[in-house]
Amino acid sequence: MCTFGQGAFLAWKDYGIEKGKLDNLIENISALLESGTISDIQQAFSILHVKKELQPKILKRLNLN
Repeated sequence: MCTFGQGAFLAWKDYGIEKGKLDNLIENISALLESGTISDIQQAFSILHVKKELQPKILKRLNLN
């Protein structure tokens, strides 16, 4: 059994990893859009295989919702 401190650490670690993944996806999507390589956000989601549950979060962060 883990202590509260260990549980809190693991929860924050998982949060940090997920936030890092989301930040990385947003950077990649922004780069694709800015470069003109793609014409819309849905193409970026498809190319980068973005999970459906992450798409609203990304749209909100990019102010495209």
